[in-house]
Amino acid sequence: MGMEAIRENPRRMILIGLVLLVLICLIAVLIFRIFTAGDEVVGGPTSTPTAAVTEEPTATPTPEEATATPTRVLSEETVTVTVVPFSQETTTPAPTPTTAPPTSTPTRPAPTPAAPAVTSSGPQPGEIKNLLKNGDFEQGFDQRGVALEWEPFRNDGFQAIYTNETFPYVESGSNAQRITIAGATQYNRYAGIYQQVEVVPNEVYTLTLHGQIRSGRGDVNQSSYGYRMQYVVSNTGLQNWQNVAEGDWVELPWDEQLLNASVTKFYSFTITVAPTSPKITLFVRGWNKWPDQSETQYTFDSFSLVGPSSVVAPPLQTSAGGTGTTITTTTTATGATTGDQMVDKGLPTTGADEGQTLVQDGRFWGGLLILLLLAAGAVYRARWGY
Repeated sequence: MGMEAIRENPRRMILIGLVLLVLICLIAVLIFRIFTAGDEVVGGPTSTPTAAVTEEPTATPTPEEATATPTRVLSEETVTVTVVPFSQETTTPAPTPTTAPPTSTPTRPAPTPAAPAVTSSGPQPGEIKNLLKNGDFEQGFDQRGVALEWEPFRNDGFQAIYTNETFPYVESGSNAQRITIAGATQYNRYAGIYQQVEVVPNEVYTLTLHGQIRSGRGDVNQSSYGYRMQYVVSNTGLQNWQNVAEGDWVELPWDEQLLNASVTKFYSFTITVAPTSPKITLFVRGWNKWPDQSETQYTFDSFSLVGPSSVVAPPLQTSAGGTGTTITTTTTATGATTGDQMVDKGLPTTGADEGQTLVQDGRFWGGLLILLLLAAGAVYRARWGY
């Protein structure tokens, strides 16, 4: 009965033949995958990266990974500044994480968590150095007699002479800045120099000044402390000394010495400051308290403002390379030190089903079941239909 029905309807025979052919192909693929599944383990043959990468030999061989995972390299330039006067910032290289060895199971290993991101909450300071330009007064003087990188200021009612001081009236090196006040006929005559400096707000800086006062009396008791030196650090970055509040000026505790003495002494003053703005101004001046037409010489030398520079570290640069290859991009900012490289673990491989075999895929078994049901239905209809 069934054979007669098949002869009467040859299309069924063709359909049954096609279904059986597809079924045989699927079973053949299944058998092939079962017998070759042993090769699909982590550490087995892997596909090469599309981008050609030249591998460099390394001293210690690393275990072979499942896929050519790129390695991210972080270039660090400055890590930590210890906010303590006179202390230098320290750079601590981060430890280099190691890549876990491959496992023998055929399943794809779980992605390794990436290294913690390096974040910055504010400007990163550069190296610790003297931020005052020509603070030692060894870089020369302009035609006014004012040291380069400095600007003069004064009030009126006297003669102010700016000149290059030389031996023996220098604290170090061979040059210093001298300011002479002569012919003062009024009280409180001032003459000085100033410089504007870029800093990192809320960092600690150490200010050091050296100087001496030489007068015709050479004694504070005879002059009634009439010849003094003062300084001020303006947090607002002022350039006009007359806008500085009078109460902000600090009198330096330096006694006067005899004018034209063969042996003199340089006094030193050191203090720490913590600016609140990114730009400050240092003013230093000689002060004649009383009307006095005699000559007084104020000598400045070896000025320094030591602390982190205002150079901001550039963004961290990243680059990718194949297994065993590292492509590094390093940027060094002016005045900043470059830290050691920190290499994190390999990035996780992409693709949700890369580690699954055909035998483990539920969609394969679902499709195979549907095809078997269709084939059974076709055979049933061909044998018992009509």
